[in-house]
Parts: sequence; C-alpha cells; structure tokens
Amino acid sequence: MLKKQCTLGSIHFRGLKTIKQCAQSDLNKVDNRQSMQVTVKTFAQTREITGEDNIALNLSENSTIETVISQLKARSDKWALALEGSVLTACNQELCDLKTELSDGDELALFPPVTGG
Repeated sequence: MLKKQCTLGSIHFRGLKTIKQCAQSDLNKVDNRQSMQVTVKTFAQTREITGEDNIALNLSENSTIETVISQLKARSDKWALALEGSVLTACNQELCDLKTELSDGDELALFPPVTGG
C-alpha cells in the first residue's frame, strides 16, 4: 500500500499514514466543523419502497429539506422512485415546505401524497 507523510491544510500528520487515512482524517475534521445530523423518518409507501424507516443523515450547515430530498434520491433508484413527484414534509412535527432550513437534531418526516375518496 502506498504510504506517505502528509500535511493537509494546516494539519500535519506525524509518522507515515496511508493517503486514504490522511484524506479521511481531513474530511472528518471538515465534517465536525460544519455539519449537523438530522433524522429522516419515512411513512406509508415511501417506507415500503425504500425499506427504511429511520435514517440519520449528516448534512452541511444551512441545508434545506430540498437538499435532503436530493441526497436521498441520489442514494438509489428506490429512493428516486419513492420521492418522485410531490412529497409532504414535516420538520419536528410541523408541516413545512422544501425551502425550510434544517438545524442540528431536527426530525424530518417524509410522507407520500395522500389520495382518498
């Protein structure tokens, strides 16, 4: 495995590290400075299609619900299918729109459109 001593930004790693370890360490430091965690809950058809009911996502600060939905759609074809079209969203149990900015610790609920007769 390729090894080198590395300095990333102003961070110097002592001893020999793999390039992957250096890069991951640098990413972790960036994530810790400007990230937050949000819990995403899915319901009904969205849960059935994705097979997931609770997901913890690490997001950059100032992320919106629209950002989360874009990230989830990019995860897999199942997510893209589950989130196509309109989706009802609630942040901390209050209905909201896609432009709502999220905060660390928020709970985001995703509901498929509801039809009835």
